[in-house]
Amino acid sequence: MSNTHTNNFGVIRLVAALFVLRGHMQYLLGLTPITFFGAGIENIGVKIFFLIGGYLITKSWLSDQDPLRYTIKRVLRIWPPLIVCVAFSALIIGPLCTQMPVGEYFSSMGLWKYFRILLLYICYDLPGVFIDNPYPVAVNGSLWTLPIEVFMYLVIAVWFGLLAKCGGKRANQFQQVGALVLMGAVAVLSFVLYPRGIVQNFVFYGVSIGQMLTLIPYYIIGSLYATVIPRKILNLPAAISIFLVGNCFFISWSTMHELFRMIILSYLIFSLAFATPALSLPKWTEISYGIYLFGFPIQQMVVWFAKNHGWPLTHSNAMTALCMIPVILLAFASKFLIEDPANRLCRKICSALKQRGTMSEHNA
Repeated sequence: MSNTHTNNFGVIRLVAALFVLRGHMQYLLGLTPITFFGAGIENIGVKIFFLIGGYLITKSWLSDQDPLRYTIKRVLRIWPPLIVCVAFSALIIGPLCTQMPVGEYFSSMGLWKYFRILLLYICYDLPGVFIDNPYPVAVNGSLWTLPIEVFMYLVIAVWFGLLAKCGGKRANQFQQVGALVLMGAVAVLSFVLYPRGIVQNFVFYGVSIGQMLTLIPYYIIGSLYATVIPRKILNLPAAISIFLVGNCFFISWSTMHELFRMIILSYLIFSLAFATPALSLPKWTEISYGIYLFGFPIQQMVVWFAKNHGWPLTHSNAMTALCMIPVILLAFASKFLIEDPANRLCRKICSALKQRGTMSEHNA
């Protein structure tokens, strides 16, 4: 799988996380959203994450097509920090910010329902928490994308795994064609059913299918860049020029606008990702997941504190800067205390499984 020593994915993910943080601040203060490239800046940040995720997860699967090792990698990447974030929100932020007596808060079923997030059934509210905020009730609104991302982990593994089995010696060709077929199927859903309102209001396991269809195409496009689209077509000056020209026309959402946004944004992101020389960040700066997890609840907590102390809620830049301090500290804590140990455990387990598999093949 690609790493930050040969590309700029680390830098781009960090910028995307800051896009999400800054964009959410507008909503949480009840202010006008910041638009960028014809959409909310936080929306663009999420789509960048899905583009990169589609590329990296596809590369990860293609480099090691063992379902068990793949699952272990994904589980130990997602769940350890998520468990800590959910516990932090429910057991620390909740008691501090609830309007209920603390004893009543801890005895409420609503508190324990919040832990369903760990089963990827996203719950947004805790008893009595943030109910008077400008953006009320929601404790961690960022998490709506997490079930979609995990769903795509499954889709990538199952789809490319089946294609490899069917293709035999021509597995690579089958996977390339299969990636295009998958993109075509998703395009039909996204650009035929979604604009007509057929699936917009359908919810499954707490996830809006309409919202899924706004993100999944970006994941598949990332997968196409990992399998089909040749890197030699990437050109950063051309990508920037196309982006600047295209940005003049993206003033509202429409099916055609979204189609061109996918093409232009993906071309820009991957041209940036593989531009040379790479702006490789040190491993210790990889905190985008921590910012994603802790950003929203910390922002809500700061807004709650400001509102209760009579601070003006109109200075969004200052509020964002104030929020970034605890968010970045928590993201670094997550990186060093949770994510890095989980990654080391993952490598140890996968190495042992791979060694065991090699020994079994040798004995056979």
